[in-house]
Formats: sequence, C-alpha cells, structure tokens
Amino acid sequence: MNLAQAFASRLAQLTPSLLCVAPAGCIVVAEDDPETGFLAVDWTLEGTVDPYLCTYYGVAAMELLVYDDWDYFVTEVETPCEYFGVHVELYPGIYHVDATLIDAFNRAASYPVPLYGLDVYAHSELVVPVDYPPSAFYY
Repeated sequence: MNLAQAFASRLAQLTPSLLCVAPAGCIVVAEDDPETGFLAVDWTLEGTVDPYLCTYYGVAAMELLVYDDWDYFVTEVETPCEYFGVHVELYPGIYHVDATLIDAFNRAASYPVPLYGLDVYAHSELVVPVDYPPSAFYY
C-alpha cells in the first residue's frame, strides 16, 4: 500500500468521527474485527523435526489447501519445511485441509494428507499433528 492509499484509508476511517465533532448527541459505532480462531498444523518427518530430512527428501515447504465445510476453497498457505509448523487464521467453522510437502519447483514431494472435520472456534487454536513416514514421499 502506498502513502496515498494509506492516507485515504485512514481518512475514510476517521471521517465519521470528524463529522460528528460539531453536532451534539452524535453516536459513532465502530465495527470490531471479526472473531477468528486458529488452525495449527505441526508436522514431523519420520517422527522427528530434523531439518536435514527436509533436504534429504527434497522438501522445500509445506502447502496447506484449506476448504470450508461446503468444499469451497478458502486459502492456500505455504511455509518452509524447516519450520515444522504453521498457523492459519480462520473464521469459526468446520474445515478440511490437504497437507502436502512440496519441492523447490512447487511440485508435490509427498502424498497429500487429507485432514477432515477440523472444527475451528473463535479465540481458540486447534492443533493438528501430521507425520510423514518414508513411504509418504515420492522418489
């Protein structure tokens, strides 16, 4: 966002309160941010969090494809393999995720692991562990 866009955005936020300075009895209602929760996916390779195994299997990142309960695509998240965990902020609801380890060329390095029935609540975090044994990787 450039400076002009930031100024216009901030001015749009302040305009109702600026207009209400003069008149008596004016009420300004500000909308709160929507209540959200978090989905955390923590993964291991062969039961460990050894970054060497990321290199050994040619894995650059974890790719999460998140879908809602109606099977509509919600978001895609990628994070480096060596992090062994990722948090996704979501609205409350039931989701399913395809978790796939990918290589540096954005190709699947592992079979996708489907995660179903992930119930995310506001102001909470759902932690889902995933392990990739040697048989999960493409060779």
